[in-house]
Amino acid sequence: LTSDQRADCFVFDDSLYSRTGYKKTELAAKVFDHVSMTYKKGFRMMTMGWTDGSSFVPIASSLLSSKNDHNVIGTTKKIDKRTIASKRRIMAQSKGTDVVIQLLDQALKAGL
Repeated sequence: LTSDQRADCFVFDDSLYSRTGYKKTELAAKVFDHVSMTYKKGFRMMTMGWTDGSSFVPIASSLLSSKNDHNVIGTTKKIDKRTIASKRRIMAQSKGTDVVIQLLDQALKAGL
């Protein structure tokens, strides 16, 4: 784009968030890293942001684990399903496309 053609838009980034000490980290999982083509331990970090083509402003984010219990290597706790923490845990084990929709809903409710 040229300097007089600005592209204001929302962008979603799904990056690896590698984590050491993962055995005691709740919902840590084996995550495939598309850069190194190997599995690493940690999370996928879904970030929603706004960009004008030259700068990026993060708006909302969510750490994603694995839905497959076999890939989850961190501890899990039983908690009350009515709490915010429980909703975050459910979101962490959801599909990435579903999380994108939830992050968009949060941004729209906030007036963006």
